[in-house]
Amino acid sequence: MEVKSRHRFTSSFSDFITRYTAVSSTNLRTQMGWWRSHQSEMDKKAYNTLVCQQCGKEFVSYGNKGRKFCSRECYRKHRREAAGAVFGR
Repeated sequence: MEVKSRHRFTSSFSDFITRYTAVSSTNLRTQMGWWRSHQSEMDKKAYNTLVCQQCGKEFVSYGNKGRKFCSRECYRKHRREAAGAVFGR
């Protein structure tokens, strides 16, 4: 008894996903390589000069206007002081 194939494609869906993922990751690697090798040609305009809420020092942030602290250490100090005020420490 012969079973007729109802499927239009001979390969399975998992074969398609494997091929698609391989092509996508190759394209992504190529694009990322190009961007890395041409960084000097990019016109970076998103530099912001901000003031740290903890220490008052000016710092430069790229692409994030909402940044409040110049470092993780200042962020931690601010959190400890805020917790001390709330819990009476």
